[in-house]
Amino acid sequence: MNEGKKFEQDFIKSCDFYTLRLNDGGGWSNAENTRFTASNICDFVAFKQGKLYLIELKSCGGTSIPFDNMHQIEKLNMVSYDGVYPVFVLNFRKFEKTYMIKASKLLELKNTCGKKSINYLDAELYGVHIPQKKKISRYVYDVSIL
Repeated sequence: MNEGKKFEQDFIKSCDFYTLRLNDGGGWSNAENTRFTASNICDFVAFKQGKLYLIELKSCGGTSIPFDNMHQIEKLNMVSYDGVYPVFVLNFRKFEKTYMIKASKLLELKNTCGKKSINYLDAELYGVHIPQKKKISRYVYDVSIL
C-alpha cells in the first residue's frame, strides 16, 4: 500500500466523529475502454459538532506539494455555505508534520505567491497544525482542531 493511502487510513481512524470516504475512480466498461470516470470534490466528508468538513488529503515525502496535484482547489473554493468548511489536510512525511488549510487560502496562495507548490513552511504559516503521534509504524492524528 502506498504512503498516501496509509495516511488516509490513519487519518480516518483518528476521527471520533462521522466520516464518509468518497470512492475514487470507477467507470463503465472495462479498464481499456473506460467511458466514465467519477470526479469527486474531495476525499472525505466529515461532520463534527454541527460543522460539515469537505476534506482533501495530500501526502508527500519531500518538502513541498505541487499546486498541480491539487485538482480540487477550484471546486472546493466554490463551496460557500454557512457551517461548511472545504479544507486540505497536507501531510509532509519527511518532517512528520501535518497541517489543515482552507481551500480559499490555498487558491489565494496558488494565484499570488509566484510558486508552483506549497512547502511545509508555507503550510505552517497559513495552516493549522494537526499534532500526530507515531505508534510503531503508523500514526494517530489529533483531529480535535476540527
